[in-house]
Amino acid sequence: MALCRRLIDDESGQDVLEYALLAALVAIVSIPAINALQTALKTSYLSWNDGLMRCWRMPEPGAGGGC
Repeated sequence: MALCRRLIDDESGQDVLEYALLAALVAIVSIPAINALQTALKTSYLSWNDGLMRCWRMPEPGAGGGC
């Protein structure tokens, strides 16, 4: 019983535990944010790339100019 009371009253590892919980929370919250950013960047890049490729393709005869 004395060992349990001593472990409950001891606060020397409290700061380490709080920092570990904070780091875990930041990691859990950042995963969906990174996935959303990845999707947005991929969509933007593909849209920009498609527009750029249209400028480099030779237009069909009689279809008008390129860009």
